[in-house]
Amino acid sequence: MVNLDIPAGMLVNGTTALYTFTTLGYAPFVQNLHASLLRFEPQLASSLIVFCADEATERAFDSTGIFTINCGAADLPEFVEFENSGFGQVVSYKYRLAQALLRQARYAWWWDGDIVVRAPVAERVDALVRSCDCDLLMQHEWPGDVHNVGFWIARRTASVEKMLSEMIDYTSLPQVGDDQAYFNEVVVGRDDLEIKLLDHDEFMCGNRFYYTQLTGEPAGRVLHFNYTIGRRSKKALMLEHGRWYLPEPRRTRCAARLRHVVVALALRCGLNPLGGDVGVDVPGPRERLRRVGNRIRTSTR
Repeated sequence: MVNLDIPAGMLVNGTTALYTFTTLGYAPFVQNLHASLLRFEPQLASSLIVFCADEATERAFDSTGIFTINCGAADLPEFVEFENSGFGQVVSYKYRLAQALLRQARYAWWWDGDIVVRAPVAERVDALVRSCDCDLLMQHEWPGDVHNVGFWIARRTASVEKMLSEMIDYTSLPQVGDDQAYFNEVVVGRDDLEIKLLDHDEFMCGNRFYYTQLTGEPAGRVLHFNYTIGRRSKKALMLEHGRWYLPEPRRTRCAARLRHVVVALALRCGLNPLGGDVGVDVPGPRERLRRVGNRIRTSTR
């Protein structure tokens, strides 16, 4: 593991390391996360630590003003999708880095790259952390009652150290493609780890806001574009919901917003253009909509 020497001024409120990890394939999403922070929470944007897998990934952030650290993990693939072998080895770094950061900071605050903010969040999270007196504060998928491992704040405790070590051991296995299922099956419910959950309509997962409004914005402070797999799918959903902050042709943005209105209106009319379950990238908007459809339908009843 790279030697971590985080400047004290980078810590949020002097106590919290705000961080993410990316390979080259997902660098644009991390840049989009940073762009959303710049717009709605500039203080957090200046505190975001982006751990890059290798030199090529770090170069992708040249001239962005984003603070980066090269982890020297050149053996990782450029990208690997959720539920595919090797995904665990990539996400193992969020647990490895949390373990290292908590030797310097009181809290480690992890963000997946497919997250954006749409309202100030720092003061709200700080108040929750101070009031909850728990080991781990994390995002909650509802309905379904799933602890989401893509957005959490961990406190420096012996229980968190034990949990991180267990997650590192599991995700380091080459066949692992999903850390969240293991966390919910093995870690959740243990007596030695106190977990509190964030409000699911304030810190939203995709099933809470995809196509729920014809116009306007979801009410959540944080929007997590999960419930779909694949970089093309995620970017398309971000464009459709007006949450892609990086440069994009105006024609592409207009077409995406029109698709959003059409799908949202169809759902209200009971036409149900969304079918199937979450899958992988395939060409065309119709197939992409099928991929998210079943998860959205069953999670919003």
